[in-house]
Amino acid sequence: MTNTVDMLRRQAKALEAMAEDSDRLKGRYAATIREKAGDSASQLAKVANRYEAVAEHLDSWASDMEEAQELSATALEMARCAEGDMRSCEALLDEDEDDSAASSALETAEAEYGTAETLMAQAEESYDESGRTAARNIERDIKDDLKDSSWAKFTGWMDDAEWLRTLMKGLSWAGTIAGIAALFIPWVGVIALLITVVVAVNNVAQAASGNGSWFDVLLSAGCLKFVARGLKAGKALTQTHKMAKEHASKAAGRSVQKQHLASTHEIRNRLASKHVSNPLKSEARRAGSRARKREVGKQDPEVTFAEKLKSFGDESIAMQRKDLARMAREFPADPVVKDAARRGLKSSKDAGIGWVGATGIDLSDKVMGGLPGGGYDDFKGVFG
Repeated sequence: MTNTVDMLRRQAKALEAMAEDSDRLKGRYAATIREKAGDSASQLAKVANRYEAVAEHLDSWASDMEEAQELSATALEMARCAEGDMRSCEALLDEDEDDSAASSALETAEAEYGTAETLMAQAEESYDESGRTAARNIERDIKDDLKDSSWAKFTGWMDDAEWLRTLMKGLSWAGTIAGIAALFIPWVGVIALLITVVVAVNNVAQAASGNGSWFDVLLSAGCLKFVARGLKAGKALTQTHKMAKEHASKAAGRSVQKQHLASTHEIRNRLASKHVSNPLKSEARRAGSRARKREVGKQDPEVTFAEKLKSFGDESIAMQRKDLARMAREFPADPVVKDAARRGLKSSKDAGIGWVGATGIDLSDKVMGGLPGGGYDDFKGVFG
């Protein structure tokens, strides 16, 4: 640690010289550089003082620890000798209980064993007390105005948070599964989006703290873009289908009413010439109203497996696509229905592409990361 202290003091002096030299530094940022150099010199000097104080306390503790080790070694050897003497004396007493010399020697050996235990206890107490003293002194001497910045604390926490990386890895796989499920179950898409956002935020934090790769952030951004595209397109398709349904019902009513009026044209003319009230117009309106209700009440069309595949597995999207196509065939003269069918087809494709794209990026990343050799991880490290 002495070498480290010397190096820190040399660097601090170099920065102090830079801060005080107003002749060598010229230019727009000279004043700022001198100011920052002065601040850095002060901080480095404090770091050197910390290192020096800690080194002194550790040297003192190391010396005390050596003494405690020597004392414990002495106690151990004394205990071994005393234990051997005790065994010998006990063997002699087993042969002759009245052997006074053996009895006296046994007492001496037992006393020596007790002394060894006392010495061992003293060694342990000395070791513990020395450690506590060193810890108190170090803690006291590092309580100065040299503080880690909030960012440094954050990056340190991120570096130590192995549990967070494990959690995010599991959450990433959950997002992959949710993304695949969203192709078949639309409402799961919201869960997939939330998980993708959480993972993306974590990737940004990991990369910014130096514990991750900005390439992962780029992949997360791509996934988010695709997921958002899928959700937006799915919502647009639902709205388009609803609008088309409303206009199709109106078109159905107008068409039936027009047909009814055309078929009763001659009868209505004769009744009009006789100045008789004409109920056929009212009947035409009622027929149109019934046609509108029939269109509104039509059941959603059933979709085949092939039709679901065209919609990337999403049954709801497949149903809306099929229904829009039907309305476009039945009401080709209605421009709103025709345009809705066109936009609905585009939205359905965008919805599928969104989920397939996000899931494709995610799965590709996981597959590449699982390849032997670690080349993909090394490539990511370039962007770390």
